[in-house]
Amino acid sequence: MNKKWFPSVLVLSLALFCLFACSDGSKRSPGPPVAATGPNPSDGETGVRITTNLSWGAVSGASGYFVHFGIDNSPAYHGETATHNYTLTGDLDYETTYYWRVIPYNLMGNASKTEVWSFRTRAETDADYFVCNVTGNDANDGESWETAFKTISKGLAGANDGHTVKVADGTYTGDLNRNLNFGGKAITLMSENGA
Repeated sequence: MNKKWFPSVLVLSLALFCLFACSDGSKRSPGPPVAATGPNPSDGETGVRITTNLSWGAVSGASGYFVHFGIDNSPAYHGETATHNYTLTGDLDYETTYYWRVIPYNLMGNASKTEVWSFRTRAETDADYFVCNVTGNDANDGESWETAFKTISKGLAGANDGHTVKVADGTYTGDLNRNLNFGGKAITLMSENGA
């Protein structure tokens, strides 16, 4: 063997050996993950339901997320999740500003420079679902007058205990607007004028 090439071949062989033999085959991040983005509820959002949950865009290379949440603008640790969503237990308070932060992490460490987001819950007199027989559509989400349901039954079906369904003025006919079934739930059904 040519002695000039021997050191180069040896180094290359050792590098390839370590690449394949020293690796456990997993994909490793080069460092800690980046900060999370795309919060839902969005930062500064108002009129948020008191039964909301938190979600954000998945972060590449994150093995989990620490969630900080509370009414202080420097929210305390609340829990952790392996997915890019977090379930809040219990109802939030009405007309309250909440702050939250997500810290993605992996074996290399925690994301740095994470933002604190905030949202404000709706007023107690606001509705959870809206129904309008003129402009509504039962394929909508029913969460505003602009995206109202068409039938009262659809509004009741989406509502849970403690929710309010507001119905626009008008005449409601048809099977989906008569003999209404509340499904054993404590739901407030009221007209847009509060009656």
